[in-house]
Amino acid sequence: MRPRGRHVHLSESAFLSILILLLSISACGKKGPLTLASYEKPGAPSLLSIRHRQDSVILSWSYPADKEKKIKGFLVLKSAGGEFERLGAAENSARTLTDSGVMEGTRYRYKVLAQGLTGVLSEASNTAAIIPGQAPMPPHGVSALPSGDSLDLTWEPGRTGTLYNIYRSFEQGVYGPNPLNVSPLPAAEFHDRLFADRKVFYALRALSAELDEGPATEFTADPADFVPPAPGGLRCVAGDGRIYLYWNEPDASWIRGFRVYRRFGTDEFGLAGETQIPSYLDSDSPARKRDYRVTAIGPVREGPAAELRGACGGAE
Repeated sequence: MRPRGRHVHLSESAFLSILILLLSISACGKKGPLTLASYEKPGAPSLLSIRHRQDSVILSWSYPADKEKKIKGFLVLKSAGGEFERLGAAENSARTLTDSGVMEGTRYRYKVLAQGLTGVLSEASNTAAIIPGQAPMPPHGVSALPSGDSLDLTWEPGRTGTLYNIYRSFEQGVYGPNPLNVSPLPAAEFHDRLFADRKVFYALRALSAELDEGPATEFTADPADFVPPAPGGLRCVAGDGRIYLYWNEPDASWIRGFRVYRRFGTDEFGLAGETQIPSYLDSDSPARKRDYRVTAIGPVREGPAAELRGACGGAE
């Protein structure tokens, strides 16, 4: 008689152990052993957005940074009316890709997939569609003024429905693909962090409701041009044969100090001293009336003066 075959029943943990061992053996010569996690379907990219600029469509998407090591990169697909086809690939740290050579009036659709370490593809991101059209004119009337520790950017508004994107760089003419603003700006203003130690370059682009982005208006925020406001609340107190000057603490960290000017009678104002704090002690000739002017000092320029006449009384 032929012996009957035996059925071997393995527990789930034993099965997984054997499978991992086989994967490790098959991965000899590769960078590190593959694990079961290497064969898992990665999570899908999300928040795919697109915009048209001249002859290109710029795609941007989101993906968790802590999941990058589990994927090779991204696969970008495109449709110009038919089936989706491969447009290109991006590294696992990338979040943008540019499609060059698009035509106005043609409808394009895009989606992005993540590719696992073993080539397993994720589900697709949301599908983003666009019909490239005529881009709006560049913005004009741009102003960049410091306010406290922020930089207030304003410009003249365009036609009704015009949106805006603003880009920042520390190298003139070199800007990344993604704007500072998370979503297109509906108003002709933006508040950015103020950099008081270097020049900052900006590119402002108008954006139509159909996501057609126009030419850039470039401008520079230079700390050498920052003029601090006049100190507020200038006042004095006399005591012990001295005059104490006080004024309000400025709300801008880029103000480097203050200059105090003093005048007796009909004399011209002369520099009495400088201080790093919003107060000053004048111990010279306390019995005479005097006028004071106090200015704030910016990174390069000195601001307008606050003035105090006949400070704290006294005889001529």
